[in-house]
Amino acid sequence: MNTADSPDRQPRLMKALRAHARGGPEQLVYEDAPLPPPPTGSDVCVRVTAAAVTFDELTWPETWESDGVDRTPIIPSHEFAGVVAAVGPDVHDFSIGDEVFGLVPFDQDGAAAEYFALAGEHARRIYANADALANFQSALRDFTPSSSERGGNFFVPDGDTLSPLRKAAAAKLKRACAIWR
Repeated sequence: MNTADSPDRQPRLMKALRAHARGGPEQLVYEDAPLPPPPTGSDVCVRVTAAAVTFDELTWPETWESDGVDRTPIIPSHEFAGVVAAVGPDVHDFSIGDEVFGLVPFDQDGAAAEYFALAGEHARRIYANADALANFQSALRDFTPSSSERGGNFFVPDGDTLSPLRKAAAAKLKRACAIWR
């Protein structure tokens, strides 16, 4: 029986941190938001287990608009770790249940939500070994997508560029990653 009160007619919601107007952290509200649609093509849907907000990200034009079009309300946090919840039909590198991390493009909604979707090319699988954990910590520095000759992995510049705030976030994510082992 399909009625307006039946579960399949209700909007599918999740909790997310969102901003409805430009500004700083004072604009952020924890509220209901629509779940991302089922992934298509090479997209993946990720259930978020950890997310980090870059201090300046609320000041970046890309946070608030895409191709000159306002995109409020926005969901911040472009660095993430999580578990693949769904995959598009063209995804061959990930399976449901894979643990992943990555960087969401800055002109898309971020990971400060229960779920989010992105192109699979922006995620990397977390492997249960020490080298992967070290790579995960390093990736929190400055994500710089490598060229295709490096196999599509992340290249991290030499030098310790982590601020104290990002070091604290890295420590929290390291503890979260240790729980996954």
